[in-house]
Parts: sequence; C-alpha cells; structure tokens
Amino acid sequence: MKFLYSLVLLLTGLHFYAQDYFVPYRKGKLWGYADVNGKVKVTPVYDSVSFTYYNFRWKVFKNKKVGVINQKGEEVLKPE
Repeated sequence: MKFLYSLVLLLTGLHFYAQDYFVPYRKGKLWGYADVNGKVKVTPVYDSVSFTYYNFRWKVFKNKKVGVINQKGEEVLKPE
C-alpha cells in the first residue's frame, strides 16, 4: 500500500512538472525522448541518452560522442 501511495505521489508530481521533463524511450536500437504523456519530443536517433538532466539539459550519445539537448529538444552541442 505504501508503494502504491508513493507511486501516485510521484506521478502526480511528474504531471505538474511534465511540461519541461523528458522521459527516455527506445525505438528499435535508437533512443529519443518523450514527455510524460507519451508525446515524442526528440525522435530516436541516439545510441544512448541520459536519464537525468542538469539545468534542463540532457546528455545524448551517438557514435561514442557526447552531445547536449535543451528543453525544446534542440541540440545545443552536437555529438561530434
């Protein structure tokens, strides 16, 4: 019961915070991001993506290189 209560609180918190938060998802072998409602925000083109963020910037990985995307899904630093 405690788990269910904690899960409800977490999901409620994510709902109010969802406008800027990306959830990693995979299509085939490539990774991208969606919002908590499942709407695709960044198409899956990366080998790997970070599950955490800093200052609304997420790390993305492609061909063993690191890049950074912002909260709009734009590449701030291309993985080159």
